Amino acid sequence: MGAYQSTAGGASFRDFTPGLIIFGILELLFGGLCALLALLMVVNILLSSAIETPGAPMNAQMMVPGLLFYGLLAAWFITMGIGSMLARRWARTLVLVSSWVWLICGIAGLIAMVAIMPAMMGQMGSAERMPQGFATVMMAFMYGFLLFFYILIPGALVLFFGNRNVKATCEFKDPVVRWTDHCPLPVLALCLLFAIWGGSLLMMGSYGWIFPVFGHIVSGAPGAILCLALATAFGVAAWGAYRLDIRAWWGALILFAVWFASLSVTFIHVGFVGYMDALYERMSLPPAQMDMVRGLMASRGSALAGFGVVWCVAFLGYLFYVRRYFVHSAKS
Repeated sequence: MGAYQSTAGGASFRDFTPGLIIFGILELLFGGLCALLALLMVVNILLSSAIETPGAPMNAQMMVPGLLFYGLLAAWFITMGIGSMLARRWARTLVLVSSWVWLICGIAGLIAMVAIMPAMMGQMGSAERMPQGFATVMMAFMYGFLLFFYILIPGALVLFFGNRNVKATCEFKDPVVRWTDHCPLPVLALCLLFAIWGGSLLMMGSYGWIFPVFGHIVSGAPGAILCLALATAFGVAAWGAYRLDIRAWWGALILFAVWFASLSVTFIHVGFVGYMDALYERMSLPPAQMDMVRGLMASRGSALAGFGVVWCVAFLGYLFYVRRYFVHSAKS
């Protein structure tokens, strides 16, 4: 990348400033793409509000979470891109942590799509009478898209920002101790997950605040209270975890156990298909799409539910893995 440099302690490293600039530019491009998608969402929301088309594939209510999602992603990538170009150590840490989360979720998402995509394409082909070859091309495109954006890109970010020379370059160019230096990377990843989950709960307002509670599905004001309370709990857990407070770890464990028990009882009582059916009804999908979703859930619902259980067990294992970083009281 660049010439070798020496730290104050005499250790030498290769200067990766050019690589940080290149990756920073790529992140800025991703941020611009997300901003463009958010703008398209705004246009679609305005058009959907002005023109009510029966049977429209999406409505304004469904597009609000997408708008928020792409808007936040745009802000994230632009901030990280600027930080990377300036060789800021906080940017390198945050990009590395978020890329690991991105990669792991991407692998899980790709596996899930491999499980449901054939059935989805089969139902779409039956409903819309698509040629068999067209469905195959669509599946290949979707697999390629997921592989590129959810595996290759985050994988490249992990490899680059995890390089010891990149770390040394950022520490040399930015010698000030940053807030990201006070928390181990695995715990920062946990904080990021809590923040994502808390934000996702706030987006449930677009779907009538539907929420599973020990065998029942609530919505409206009770659902809003539960979603807001759980989102607040995730926020408190994220802050406590960043401070390496053991009480935050225990709180996260109890919170996760209660949430998982509530979800399990609900799925046993109303079924995974019943819960997803209630969720999609809140989205006001057209009847044809509701029939397709019900058919997909009926044929692949058990597999998706099992996949969710595996994901929960994996997170529980990760929670016990990071236990080693927590102390007996909050840091001063």
